[in-house]
Amino acid sequence: MKKIFFALSIISLITIQCKHKEKSSNISTREELVLTGNPSVSKSFNVELKGYTTGVIEDKTGLDGCTFLIKVNDSTTYEPVNLPEAFKKGATKVYFKYALSRAPSICMVGQTVSIKEMNLLK
Repeated sequence: MKKIFFALSIISLITIQCKHKEKSSNISTREELVLTGNPSVSKSFNVELKGYTTGVIEDKTGLDGCTFLIKVNDSTTYEPVNLPEAFKKGATKVYFKYALSRAPSICMVGQTVSIKEMNLLK
């Protein structure tokens, strides 16, 4: 009886671990897809209600230590640490989700952020 209980416990743990690994791999794949961006979105899509922030990408590569910055509507400036290549163009309107980053800033113009999702805004 003890052997059967032990065997069932081991099988249960293995099954739970396999399901957990499967879910985490889907999350990382989704993040990679989101960072490539949707080609565009119409103005009728209310991004603020969906938890996105809108802004304009500014090319500051001419300044010492700066790259691309995001200027949001309330005059806040963010320095993305992982801006996707597709969005490295000045005067590009975007909507995005981010998390504050503790990465040091060389440009020292705004708060460093890690981009979670980003898309073009028409």
